[in-house]
This record gives sequence, C-alpha cells and structure tokens, in this order.
Amino acid sequence: MMISRAEGTSGSEEVDRAEEDPPRKDGESGLTVETEVLSLRRTVTLLGAISFNVGTMIGSGIFITPTSVLRNTGSVGLDLIVWSLGGVLSLLGSLTVSELACRVPKHGGLYAYIREGFGSWLAFLLAYKEVLFDNPSGLAVKSLTFSRYFVKTFDLCGTPQTLVSLVAVTLIVTLCVLNITSNRASVLVNIAFLCAKVLALLIIICGGLYWLATGKVGTSDLSKSFEGTVQNPASIAISFYFVMFSYSGWDGANNIVEEVKNPKRNVPLASLLSVAIVTCIYVLTNVSYLAVMSRQEMLSSDTVAMTWGEKVLGGGIASLIIPICVMISTSGSSNSGIFSGPRQIFSAARDGNLPEVLSYVHVTRYTPIPATFLVVSIAILFVCQSDIVTLIRFVGLANWFFYFLCAASLIIIRFRQRGKDEDIPFKQPLLVPVLFLLLSLYLTVMPQVGGVTKDLLYMCVVFALGLVLYVLFKKLKNRTNICDGPMIFLQQLLKIVPPPPYVASG
Repeated sequence: MMISRAEGTSGSEEVDRAEEDPPRKDGESGLTVETEVLSLRRTVTLLGAISFNVGTMIGSGIFITPTSVLRNTGSVGLDLIVWSLGGVLSLLGSLTVSELACRVPKHGGLYAYIREGFGSWLAFLLAYKEVLFDNPSGLAVKSLTFSRYFVKTFDLCGTPQTLVSLVAVTLIVTLCVLNITSNRASVLVNIAFLCAKVLALLIIICGGLYWLATGKVGTSDLSKSFEGTVQNPASIAISFYFVMFSYSGWDGANNIVEEVKNPKRNVPLASLLSVAIVTCIYVLTNVSYLAVMSRQEMLSSDTVAMTWGEKVLGGGIASLIIPICVMISTSGSSNSGIFSGPRQIFSAARDGNLPEVLSYVHVTRYTPIPATFLVVSIAILFVCQSDIVTLIRFVGLANWFFYFLCAASLIIIRFRQRGKDEDIPFKQPLLVPVLFLLLSLYLTVMPQVGGVTKDLLYMCVVFALGLVLYVLFKKLKNRTNICDGPMIFLQQLLKIVPPPPYVASG
C-alpha cells in the first residue's frame, strides 16, 4: 500500500512522542504506519550549527574568487574594503535571518520566511531556484575545485577534464552516502573538516604576516593601495557577487533549524559567531595573498592558494600542504552543502510547493533521502558541463533579489506580530533589516545601470518558467493517481515515508 501524509496530525505531544518511541512497522509492507510520529531529530548542538555555517562558508570560494574580486575592483585597497564589507553585509543578513528564525522557527531558511511574508508563489520561485541552481551549482563548484587540486597535486595524467569530472563525481557520491546514512556522522565529519580547513587558512594567514614582518614584499602591491581603482559602480557591485559567493552559507543554520537543539538560542548565536569568525579569516587571508603576490600574479592565477604556496613554502613535501588543505576545505564545505541544501527542498515539498515525495524521510535514519538524491543528481550534471563564472554571477543576482524579499518579509512579519515581541528571544533595531533591504536592492539593481545584463535576462526567463511550473503544479496536484505505482515502489525501495506537519518546538 502507498503511505501518504496523514490528515490532522499536528500537536506537540505527537512530535514529542516521535523523539521517544520507535515507529511501529506494518507487517505487510515493512514500512512505518504511524507516519505522524516520524520527524527530523534534534541532534545538532551549538558547536555543530557553527561548524555547518563556517564549514559551508569556508569552501572553494576563498580559493577561486579572489582573482575575480580583484579584477572587478581594480586596486588592492578597494579589494580589501569589498572583502571587509562582505563580512558586514553577511552580519546584517545574519541578524535579519536570526530574528526571522525566532519568529518563524521552521525548516527551510529563506524559503520559510518568504512564504510567511509573501505567500507560496514567491516561496516556490525561491525553492525552484534553490533546486535547479543554488545548491547543485555550489556543490559542483566545490567538488570541481577539490578535483582540480587533487589531479594537479598528484599529477594524474596531466589534468584531463574527464578525470577531473570523475574525481568530482566520486566525492559527491561519497558524501551523499554519508549524509543519507547518518546525521550524527555527517556532523562529526564536518567538525573534523572544519578544524582542518581553519588550520589551513591559518597557515596562509601566518605565512603572509611573516612576509610582512620580515619585509619580504618585493612584488607586493599593498603599498600602492588604490592605484588602478575601478570607477564603474556596476563592476564594483559585481565584485560583491564573487565575495558573497565565498561568504554564502551565513544562513546555513536556519536551513536545519528543526534539527538544532534549543534553536531559539543556538541558531542566532551560531549565525553571529560564524560570520565574525569567517570575516576575520577572509580579510586576513586576502592580506596574505596580496602580501606575497603582486596584483598581476593574482590576476593571472586560477589557483591562487597554490601560487601562494609555491612562493612561500617552495617545493618538496611542503608544497603539498596547501593543495591538501584546499581539498580538505572543499570536501568539508561540500559535506555541509549536502546536509543543509536538501532541507530547503524538504521544507518546500512538505508545504506542497514541490512534489510531496521530496519531503519523505527514512523510517529509521530520519534523513531526507529523496531531496538529497535530487540535489546530488543535478550537481553531477553541473560537474559535467558548466561555466563557473557565469553561474556565480547569475546565482548572485537571483540571490540578492531574494535577500531583498527576505528583509521585507521580516518587516511584514514584525507588523503582523506586533504586541507579541515579549515572546521573541532575539530582536534587533528596525534599522538593521531596513539597511540590509536597501543594500540587497542596490546589489540587484546597480549591475543593470550600464545596460541590461545577460544575468538579468537569464533570471527573467528562469523565473517565468518557474511561474508556469507553479501554476501547472497547483492545478494538477492530487488530480491523478498515475504515479501511485512508482511511488509505492520507491517508498518500499528507499524505506521512506512522509513526515508529520510541522509543529514549533524548542
């Protein structure tokens, strides 16, 4: 028989019982009958939430985007200012979504907040973008960075694209198996990789500071500060797309809020601490890059960290330190993305804005297997063929449009919940979301000032198709039983069942 979501299965006592009693099995199908007691488990501590935020942010970005940021800013001084402002912007966004996490304590992060503020159609467009582009493309970029460093470090038949793609796919599949097998194992792996990647960046930071302290800055352009600064505001705005790609993940804990212990305390705290840690690391890392390499050396290198390592650490075994650290960093960030990304899809599917099967969880491991499989499958397609720079610019434009909506959602939700602020454990001055809203609007509009960009045209086409899919999905939803057979087979094969309706807790 096919097991679908039960009607009227809300209530805190049922969710509490889900965390204590093992689910009862149906003798005929071997699947869980009492589907209302199944839910995602609260297994993520404050340290775990911080590790996922920092682990997601510190990935491939800091090793591939510095060249693009410097190219779009033109000077060393403006480059460092933009990296610093990226941290400020992330902090404003983190404060905004932290309050939203307290007011709308649901899985899905931005999806849940925009749905609460504007309704399901805009939330569907966000979920549609996340499913097709954000999560898979981010995972593809990180895995490809890992693969290129891996193939180049061990000199495997040169660097043929087929081998690079094969190594990237192998990494994705391995991390997928880990994440669908155990949440706890994924958290532990992430914490271990986080320690390793922070150590790697500390080596770069300390190496750069040593060069500055000993005066080994003969080719550095740090002393030239703002020489060559780009005057075009559109180009500067685009530089933020690459910076914020590196910072992406500052809202990661909000995507897994239903699995975080004491979320009203730990989610805001994890977001704020994560942004502060990463901002310091990123600014100091770029100072180190610029202390060791000249502006021209950075612009001509597509593997900035490896170029830095060759100049500072020289050859021999020491030359392996940086590429190995980059591989640890990108694999850890990929692991974070595979964990948090499918939770947005899970939330959208549970709300009815995506096919219901994407909200199903495993009956004993409580992991969203279908959503994870979807993200991984699309990521593998991106690995096989993608233009990374174009992808980052397109995703950046779309992201800032939805960050604008996110900030507006907080203002709307505040108005709706006026008089209930004493129940909100975290609240900031209204100036914070307003400032984040205005900056998001600036980064959305400014790149178009000199003329409509291809990124905007792509976004309009993608969103228009998304609206068509939304209308078709709503009209055809629950009007046919043609998929019942395959669904029964899928449930029995993967041992998955629907979760209960969400009930706020913790």
